[in-house]
Amino acid sequence: MERYLEFNKQTKEELVKETWGASCQEALRHHNIEELFDNMVMADEIAFRWGADLSAEKPERCFSVDYESADDCNRALFQPYCVNGKVNVYYINKKTKTVNPDFVNFSDVCDACYFFHSEHELDAPEVFEERPYNSYEEFRQEFKDKMAAYLPDGFDWDSHIGRFNYACLT
Repeated sequence: MERYLEFNKQTKEELVKETWGASCQEALRHHNIEELFDNMVMADEIAFRWGADLSAEKPERCFSVDYESADDCNRALFQPYCVNGKVNVYYINKKTKTVNPDFVNFSDVCDACYFFHSEHELDAPEVFEERPYNSYEEFRQEFKDKMAAYLPDGFDWDSHIGRFNYACLT
């Protein structure tokens, strides 16, 4: 988030005020900027600019972010789609029952998390009509186009792209 704000030459306060407009002053009487920003992210009220669009004068494409605090998440699990450059499947060959030595199962996520969603859903009924992505590389490229400018060089995309399951306590 810090790098995002730095690249877009904004502070959290400026982004909150830009999004909330005139009602921001009233909200600031009851909350600090950090709380307002986190609440806006959790409520999907902030649209973040694709890094690939940084040179454009006006944002053409935006993405949203979901945030779950460590206090709100109970039994959060993550499994990467790719490991060591290969699809993360249990069996390399289902017929011979050859187990993949690099397979990574779901693991606990204990810290607060930001979730970035793909443009196309992978578990919606539409996937039976049309493939949302032609390959994993195309899928990964979407995330690179959105966020590469905001992340360090050498960021390990494959270890951060995958399936996430969690239950929230209310």
